[in-house]
Amino acid sequence: MPDDAPWAQLEQALTHHRQRGRTLDVWWRDDDAVAATPHLDRLLALVQRHRIPLALAVVPAATDPSLPQRLAQEEAVRILQHGWAHKNHAPPSEKKSEYPADRDPAICLAELRRGQDLLRQMFGSSYLPVLVPPWNRLGNRLAAALIPQLPAQGFIGLS
Repeated sequence: MPDDAPWAQLEQALTHHRQRGRTLDVWWRDDDAVAATPHLDRLLALVQRHRIPLALAVVPAATDPSLPQRLAQEEAVRILQHGWAHKNHAPPSEKKSEYPADRDPAICLAELRRGQDLLRQMFGSSYLPVLVPPWNRLGNRLAAALIPQLPAQGFIGLS
């Protein structure tokens, strides 16, 4: 399958619905954003063409200045926090996780606060304080300690 085949299929489906006067209530999340790229440009073109809101999960510690510059005029894009550094801290016997069960919650919260500060500084009002854990997981024991503290840290959501 060509590299762009899934994009073409999505484009075709969205066009099909639009031509028939149908609307789709969707939000779209794309993960691991750190820099402006041709792939991001392509995604943003779809967002603009089809008026689809995009939630972009950004890795704070790895974000290049090109990303906030590229997104400065993108009104349909909101920035979510994709952990801190997208670094695996799980033991080799477990699935990858930046926040495995045995990590110290205080260290994790400190990283998340740094990430919030950085994303607010870089993206301003486009930043929504929603945590998107890398690999879409929090270790059970850590989750039990961390999740109740997220609202006090200013998070309004967990995806």
